[in-house]
Amino acid sequence: MSVPPEVFLAGIVGFAGVKPYNIIVLFMSLAYICISLDRTGFFEYLSLVVTRKAGTSGMKLFLYLFY
Repeated sequence: MSVPPEVFLAGIVGFAGVKPYNIIVLFMSLAYICISLDRTGFFEYLSLVVTRKAGTSGMKLFLYLFY
């Protein structure tokens, strides 16, 4: 085994105030929120609203997306 068990356990449980499982829980919850928004069609609706508001102006579309 290339990684000692103590190092592996410290990577999961954490040490010196760093708690990796909190980061994993945060990542999983944000992924769940993103998947839920995608399944409900929120991102599709948002893209339609932005493109309708921009009309035929590419500059407005750029500003609405990145500003």
